[in-house]
Formats: sequence, structure tokens, C-alpha cells
Amino acid sequence: MNAKVILLCLIPVVLARPDEQHPVGYVIPTPDPTPSPAPSPAPSAPSPAPGGMPFEYNYAVKDDEHAVDFGHDTKSDGQHVTGEYHVLLPDGRTQVVTYTVDLESGYQPVITYQ
Repeated sequence: MNAKVILLCLIPVVLARPDEQHPVGYVIPTPDPTPSPAPSPAPSAPSPAPGGMPFEYNYAVKDDEHAVDFGHDTKSDGQHVTGEYHVLLPDGRTQVVTYTVDLESGYQPVITYQ
């Protein structure tokens, strides 16, 4: 009985065994005999963005009991962004960052302490 069970279990294994042995290792693919089309020209550099939409926002949080004081104020005309944010530091000073942003010069911060 046990020999029949073992034989029935081995039949699928024997039938699934490949008949030919393949070499182990990396096989280099053969090149395609058909010529490939000429590469398309590289795209030109993208033109600068035409500008964004004007916006303005601000917020502030102040809690004297827990020594929390920070805020942000910014506005844009669609081409240039100007703004300022501040935060109360643990040593009692307030760090103020005034900034401008545009496409030519990028982000330009000025950091001061009060």
C-alpha cells in the first residue's frame, strides 16, 4: 500500500522533469537582424512657465502660556512671490525669514533675529 502511494507521488515529479539540460549562466541575446529606426532628436529645453495665479494667505499661532508663537504671510502677483515667516525660538528670540521667489533667481531668503 505504501509503495503505491510513493509511486503515485513520484509520477508527477518524473513527468515534470525536463528532458534536456540547459547550461547554467548568463545567455547573451543575439542581436535583432532588422535595423532599428533612427533615434528621434532630443527635445529642446522647456520654455519657462508663463506664470502662476496670484494669491495671498497668512496665518499665525500665539500661545503665551506654552511659549508658542509662529506665523506666515505671503502673496504673489503670479510672477513673483514675497513673504515672511517667523517663529519664537527656545532662547526667547524670534527668527524672521523674509523672502522673494521668482523664475530667474529662485528662492532668496533674508534671515534676521529679534
